[in-house]
Parts: sequence; structure tokens; C-alpha cells
Amino acid sequence: MPIGKFSKSKSNADAGPSDPPAGGRGKQARGGRGKKKSRYAGIEAGGSRSPMPTVGDYRFRVVGCAEGNNPGTGNDSFKVSLEVVDSDGTDAFKSGDEGVAVFIISGKGAQAGLSRVKSFVMAAAGYAIDDEGDYDEFDPEGDFIDSCTGAQNSFSEMGGVDGRLVDCRVTRGGPTPDGDYYREYSWEPVDDKDQES
Repeated sequence: MPIGKFSKSKSNADAGPSDPPAGGRGKQARGGRGKKKSRYAGIEAGGSRSPMPTVGDYRFRVVGCAEGNNPGTGNDSFKVSLEVVDSDGTDAFKSGDEGVAVFIISGKGAQAGLSRVKSFVMAAAGYAIDDEGDYDEFDPEGDFIDSCTGAQNSFSEMGGVDGRLVDCRVTRGGPTPDGDYYREYSWEPVDDKDQES
């Protein structure tokens, strides 16, 4: 039963505006102007966050791509939602697991992050890293990459890379300040004949 279904105890429900709730001291409204609005009023509940994949070799299905901003750091990011189709490695995620790859695309890490995003999109679109010249002929202005996050342009009707299969080796990078580790991603295309519908 959701907690909202529980009735308030009579002692709390009958308390007056200046009476503290039963069982403890409460904050009284300032200057009799009414109840102070909670910082949580009107906020939508956040969904659960998928973890970043652990070290291993993977075949992923791209679930979606999105750009975002971390208001705490001010950094823009490119986030790839992935589903594991197959994996190999002692600690690797298993088939059906979901994860995310996040690339910082602004600030000090912008150039490296943008390059990593391009490597991912190239592989998911079917281009090997050695085929960058061919990819650049296909997408000379980066508009296809933008379309992967929902930007409206001449590539929008192609649907980006959602649903595409891509191979990836995830290796351990240096430690992060929070005790985790940075992920290094080596992306490889999956041949079109092996792409599942």
C-alpha cells in the first residue's frame, strides 16, 4: 500500500498552525504567512540511472542517444543508452542488461569527448575507424551525429543509430575521484548482414 494511503494520526491531523506535530518539534510557519513551500513541490521523479558497463567485450544494441548538461559541473555530455546482446569477460554485464556510455563534450574534455562520440557514431553506423574519410564524405558537417540525439536536419528521417548493433571492448582507465574508474571504449562496426531487425 502506498504511504499516501495511510491516514494521519489524530494527534497530527488535529494540531493547530502553531502546534508542533506530535512526537517531535516541527518548524512553524514564518510570521504567520502560511506553510513554507517545499523545494520538492512540482518536481518530477527521476528514473533509475543505468550503470556504465564494466570491463569486457560486448555486442550492444543502441537504445538511444541524448545530450544533457550537469548543472553541478556545467559540463555538456553525450549519453548513449545500450542493451547488452552478448558479452565476454569475468565481470562483464550479461545479455539483457542495460548500461550507458557518457562522453563529456564541453569544457576541458571537449575535444577528446567529441572525438569519442564520433568514433561511437561511426561504428554504430557501420564505419570502421579506418573508414573515417568515407564517413566524412557521408557526414561532412556532423549533422548525422546531431540527428542521433533528435536534432532536426537532413538526416533526421534516417533515425540515427537507434536499434543498431555495435561491438565494443571496454577497458579500465584511470581512477575517478569517487573511487570508480574511467571507461575506455573501443568501438567496432557490426556488418549490415549481421544487424538484427
